[in-house]
Amino acid sequence: MLASSANGTFVVTASLFVIAVLAGALSGSWLMGLSVCLLAVAYNQWAWQREALWPIPKENAQAARRANWLVAAVYLVIAFFS
Repeated sequence: MLASSANGTFVVTASLFVIAVLAGALSGSWLMGLSVCLLAVAYNQWAWQREALWPIPKENAQAARRANWLVAAVYLVIAFFS
């Protein structure tokens, strides 16, 4: 498993699930939320299969991990103040 890609896969999948909840709540239709949830599951499966194919150097994985934490921190700050 690649550390940098694993974090990215988690962030994208979690974001899709948040979009699914918002889409379902705003549209008033559970079908909209369900369709986006299915998209998130399909993306997650595809991403994990793709990540198994291309290894990256350890230094790149560490840099990507730091960048992912930075993006997550910025997201939390924006979510907290909005």
